[in-house]
This record gives sequence, structure tokens and C-alpha cells, in this order.
Amino acid sequence: MGHCSNAKSWNSEDLRRICQSKDVFIPFVLSQYKSTNRLDLAWDRYLPGSLRNTTRERRGKGVPRRVGTSVAVPGQWQNFLRVDENKTEILSFLSTEIIKSVENQSKELVVTLESEVLIAPPCMHLESLPPCIQEEAVGRTFLHAAVAAQTGNDRILIRTVDTDVVVLDVTASQSLSVKIWLAFGTGKSLRFISAHDIATALGPEKCKVLPIFHALT
Repeated sequence: MGHCSNAKSWNSEDLRRICQSKDVFIPFVLSQYKSTNRLDLAWDRYLPGSLRNTTRERRGKGVPRRVGTSVAVPGQWQNFLRVDENKTEILSFLSTEIIKSVENQSKELVVTLESEVLIAPPCMHLESLPPCIQEEAVGRTFLHAAVAAQTGNDRILIRTVDTDVVVLDVTASQSLSVKIWLAFGTGKSLRFISAHDIATALGPEKCKVLPIFHALT
């Protein structure tokens, strides 16, 4: 596919495994990188004072931990994920590790790192990607997809487990005028959805109001 953007593709158990970056995360990302012209990874952000903090605090408290290549994966994984600083640190670690692993200079890898955007190899059109202000990766995903479309990628694959992304992709495919596919789900439940075909069947007017009706549900 021309462009692959990742919005929360992994659940907590998957994330536990990919923390073993040299064995799992980097080989997986590089395998995806081989079959595309450009690969984007967009992560959630955990902002102090966010309204979402209240919801996360109800899940309980954990213990802050350091993250690194020589640090063992926590045994109590759910407790680890209850600390926003832990999640921020692990996502920062994974972003820098995968950028350092890219050797193919003919393709692009774009990764969010907190408010920053990392890209390998460096290129001029990175200027069209502003600093990341979105809290959720879902919102950032569509900005990356739009930039990819503007730079000549006519087929976009977005991998997700979030139904919100499916709805928004159908709407986005109308305005971007590119073919958008979704790799939805994980494991045996993974399936590919043609968002542009759904958009064509619904028509422009229904596509525009689809996010509103989805929000009401």
C-alpha cells in the first residue's frame, strides 16, 4: 500500500510483547515497511490535566518504571499501564528505537514522539506535518493520511482496532480522493475493509453526516 498509518493497533497484551523491541516490535514494523512506500506510526499522548485522566484514575494506580533495552518487561502489566508516565516512556522508547533501525533510504518512516514528528530519511515535506497537539492517535492519523495523499500516495492502509476510525475513514475517503483500506482487528479477527467502496455506496451527503450519527450512539 502507498501509506500505512497506525492508530492504536495493539491492545495491552500486544503492547507487552512488543516492548521486547529487538525480538518483536522492530521486526514487525520493518516487515510492514518493506511492502509500502511510506509507513506512519501515530501514538496516543497522555497530557497532564486531561479530562481523560479521571477515567484512567478509576482503573487504579500503579508504580512508575523505567523503560529500556536492558530492563525486564513488567510482570504486572496492567499495573504498569495504569501510570501515564510509563506509557509515555515506553512509546518514546519504541519511537526512537524504530527510527534508528531504518536503513532503506528510498522509503519514508514517520513516527510521532510526544509533540514531535520523527522521520527517516529526513525530507522537506515534513514541514507539512505540524507538531502533534492531538491527545488521541485517531485524530493524528487522518492528518498523516492527508499529507501522504498530497505527496502522491494514492492507496492508504490504516491499521486499527477502533470502530471510530472505521467511521472517520469512510468520511475521509470522500475528501482525500484516494483509496483507503482498513486492516481492522487482530489475530484471527483481522479483516480488511474498503472504506472508499463504502463511501461510494453511501454517497457524499451521508458520508458527511456519518460521524455525527456515530457520535450519538
